[in-house]
Amino acid sequence: MNPIEQKLFEEKKKLAEITAPSEIEQRLTKALYTIRTKPFPFKRWFPLSAAIILLIFITYQSSTFAYYGKKLLGFDTIMTQSLKDLNEKGFGQNIEQSYLLENGTELTINGLMSDENRLVVYFTLANDKGLPDDLDRIFTPRSITGFFTNARINSSVFEISDDETKMTGILNFDPINAFSKKLQLHYVYWKNDYEVIEGSTDIIFPYNHKEALQTKMKQSINKKIKVDKGTISFKSITATPTQTVIEGVFNVENYDRLSHGFDGVKLIANGQPLPLEGYGSSSTFRKNNTFSIEYGGLPEDVDSLEIQIKDFIGYKEVNKSISLTGIEKNKVITLEDANLMINNIQLNNAVNISISTNDSILLDKVSIINEEKKKIPLKTTTNHHLTTSNDETIINERTLVFDSKTKPLELHIGGLHYVKEYHKKIDIPIK
Repeated sequence: MNPIEQKLFEEKKKLAEITAPSEIEQRLTKALYTIRTKPFPFKRWFPLSAAIILLIFITYQSSTFAYYGKKLLGFDTIMTQSLKDLNEKGFGQNIEQSYLLENGTELTINGLMSDENRLVVYFTLANDKGLPDDLDRIFTPRSITGFFTNARINSSVFEISDDETKMTGILNFDPINAFSKKLQLHYVYWKNDYEVIEGSTDIIFPYNHKEALQTKMKQSINKKIKVDKGTISFKSITATPTQTVIEGVFNVENYDRLSHGFDGVKLIANGQPLPLEGYGSSSTFRKNNTFSIEYGGLPEDVDSLEIQIKDFIGYKEVNKSISLTGIEKNKVITLEDANLMINNIQLNNAVNISISTNDSILLDKVSIINEEKKKIPLKTTTNHHLTTSNDETIINERTLVFDSKTKPLELHIGGLHYVKEYHKKIDIPIK
């Protein structure tokens, strides 16, 4: 196993061990658009090609907006504010075509909205006998194809009726080519826990490029911000009626050490923050990873526009040594502005130190000194468990494992990955 495969294996194992409290699910449900990389509501995902061959470049500059003739009903509770506003005005393309899936569930494509940033698909799943608990058993969307179009799915939001016979949802795909007249939605379903089947139903529906929404703003930014472990370069902004997208590249060494991502990057229009709808990144083992941050639509008249980097992942050296007796229980240690609790220490075939910290903190360069006066580096971290405190702070409890069979005398922490406040700004000229 090469080093990259080993790293992927370790991260997969770590994620599999994490358990979350029920309160977190409820909080995430209230913020379905917070992180672009949240998966479709079904359990499994598939690799999607990142290669795009640009054959024809077409911008959406339609002179008119689409009109449903009536509002699209039944989606208000899962729409972003931008989509709500557009729906209230009747913008979009009405489809209302139904298709029978393999298990007898009816899929209906209710409507579309498209612009230079994305294709929005409104759909419903209905089955009088009830929908399965695992919706991936019947329908997991993957992409939409058409003329010079292969648009991958990026995110989704959904709602299931109380009697569990109907699901209402919104799918967000990459933008499509304006020359497309017909689109096909491709999907798979899981026959069992191991076998994936390509969907056999042809989900084909019309597309009218004249009903695409016009781009409001598209311009370069080309500003760079320095953070503790690298840089973030903001390259461009594209504002359409459905959303505003900022794209760029970043080279931040410890970006993946915490799950905070671009949550702390705000877009301020006329002094007011636009709602963060999600973000995506291509964080890999190489430099110049790309990112895309999605916000709500801009107001009709924009007098001022700025990016605020409120907070982002940071790093600090602490070089703190903590004396141990081996019988610690719920001992609180102060690390700079953070607290570390040593829950207990167990000595079996290895030294296991159970600790708790805020979930926005990750320890670095951790080791112990044992009774033999040997420095033993951290071998692995196991038993991740997330809980919520009385003040709604998410606490990460986990076990530090050291390859030693003698009692630890000292715990050493070299540094901290943490969410750091930067409070930096980038002004975007209004052209």
